[in-house]
Amino acid sequence: MLPYAHPNISLDVVEEIFKHLSPYALSEHDPGFKLLDAQGTPAVEVLWREQDLIHACGVLPSFALASVRGPMIDADQYPQDNDANDDWPEDGRNPHARNCLRPSTYYHLSGPISSEEWSRFQYYAHFIRSLYHDSSERLESTAFFYLRQHAHDTGNPLFPNLHKLEWGHVTPDLAMVISPSIRVLRIPERSSSHEDELDYRMRRHAFKTQLPSVLRSLPNVETLELLRLGHEGFWHTFAPGPDHQFVAQNISVLHISEPYSALMKGALAAVSTIQALTQLRIDVVLTSCSGDDGELKGWDKTRIRTFARLRCLQIKANMGQSGVLLDAIVAPNLEDVEVKRDCESGPCKVPFSLPEALEPLGNRNVSSLRRVYLDLQNYYIPKPGDEPETEPIFLTLTKPLLQLRQLRELNIYIYPGADSSGPIDVALPAMLAAWPLLEHTKQRFLTDPHPTADAQSRGIPSHESTAADASACTMRIVQPT
Repeated sequence: MLPYAHPNISLDVVEEIFKHLSPYALSEHDPGFKLLDAQGTPAVEVLWREQDLIHACGVLPSFALASVRGPMIDADQYPQDNDANDDWPEDGRNPHARNCLRPSTYYHLSGPISSEEWSRFQYYAHFIRSLYHDSSERLESTAFFYLRQHAHDTGNPLFPNLHKLEWGHVTPDLAMVISPSIRVLRIPERSSSHEDELDYRMRRHAFKTQLPSVLRSLPNVETLELLRLGHEGFWHTFAPGPDHQFVAQNISVLHISEPYSALMKGALAAVSTIQALTQLRIDVVLTSCSGDDGELKGWDKTRIRTFARLRCLQIKANMGQSGVLLDAIVAPNLEDVEVKRDCESGPCKVPFSLPEALEPLGNRNVSSLRRVYLDLQNYYIPKPGDEPETEPIFLTLTKPLLQLRQLRELNIYIYPGADSSGPIDVALPAMLAAWPLLEHTKQRFLTDPHPTADAQSRGIPSHESTAADASACTMRIVQPT
């Protein structure tokens, strides 16, 4: 029998394949493991780079899935059993079982773990670079307590080489798994069916109050996504006195989601003190369908500092709020801006709020802006004859952008909703004259279900039209030689 020969496959290719496999999909006797081992890379190192927290704890023999009976659909009509065994799932023999919601499941450790079990967990944990704890999976807190008992003896974090952590729960257990090596921390916004329960709200409040101390222990974090804190009081703890500097100064990419009041009275002032910030995404949480009103009392613009290094800004809000934000965020080196009007906002009946919102960009970022993206949902465009016409309506709405002489890319998407205004004159010659360095532009107006040829997209030697009609116009600009 000929000796086994390893195929001549690039290690990068093998690793890319293994990234998409579960650590339980292969055994240590499979050829894939032997191939990686033969090339000097332990297969477990590749398979465990990205891992779910539940799977990571699954290497412990005492780690188990448990379930409790779901709540009764009608507790008055179907009372509890006489022995009140709510903590044991129904097996179907109880005549009332069909009236229960499905059992609730969770993972847990049944007791303290041995030194051998801890060594096994520690061996696999040090390979993990990206760790996820999805909101759909529940892990009982005592599991962290038993693990930390051993980690405390060594003085090391549970996951000492962790670079990315995505945490989908509002539980203080987050403090148990963080490591100073973390560079990316994502705590995405999530909804819960328990928001009206007092215990849940207390747990969520405790979680929010511990976040500043969590960030202080992450000196290398560069990317941060925060769930909605909901009140300016929480944000004040992120930049405490006397210097009022944000607790994590190395963050370069930040994504926050807040109600308008909490944003303007707390969040914006706090994040403006982050010296390394280059990318900022803001989602304004709608508290009601308020149309496009950006008026708010009680906030102090002078508390918001200059965003000196900010290069990319993304805003999702109603039109009035976007205008106030663009005016409040002074970023002299801004290169890329996206403004999205939330599709849940009420229909915009004030179309000229758009040029008002864009005006700060035309005044402050004439020489810095390279890309502008506008996505306007339920945005009313005046019909011909609605307003006195001294110039094409599109040109009026985007006039502040005509001052951006360094613009390379412009993308505009407008959906007027039920108030369709018919074909829109995009005034292409005036646009191209204003932006001599423009390389690409796309305008899409969902106003006419039967597009026709746009005369203005033809006969202009300085651009090449790849798609042009009354509803959509996409161009790749070709500079004359």
